[in-house]
Amino acid sequence: MAKKFCVRSNKTAVARNKAIDRENSSARPIPLEWKFYAKTYEYTHAGIYKARGEGKRSRQESRALDCKAQ
Repeated sequence: MAKKFCVRSNKTAVARNKAIDRENSSARPIPLEWKFYAKTYEYTHAGIYKARGEGKRSRQESRALDCKAQ
């Protein structure tokens, strides 16, 4: 089964280098070939939805929880 990851947030090398300049940081600039300085992936829990409650509130489904990646 293929895992489904999506990009939650990312920070470009250009944005990071601007922050380094703005803050007068001693950090070295990030090479622009990298394109991204930081990229966060989020796993969307694929699978079948499992109810966790007693069914008193309808339509309160969350993502499936039968995943080993959690």
